[in-house]
Amino acid sequence: MQEIQGGRREYHGKDEVLASKHEDKVHVQCVNGPCKMLTFDEYLQQKTSIDEEMFYTREFYEATAGVIVVLTFTRRCTFSWIF
Repeated sequence: MQEIQGGRREYHGKDEVLASKHEDKVHVQCVNGPCKMLTFDEYLQQKTSIDEEMFYTREFYEATAGVIVVLTFTRRCTFSWIF
């Protein structure tokens, strides 16, 4: 998220990533392993069993325009366990 215009927003959680169609080539030795992507609501339901390979998304980043698009109505609350 550091590549988005203006950087991370204060409401972005530590496990939040932005969906995007942007592609990069990454050397296989740079890949740590699989991860699980959840919607924000699924993430909230999993809060007692979240592991370090679990991330959520609630926004889409249009890289060519530099714009963040909200995927669905999202809650922008802060919870101590998200950050």
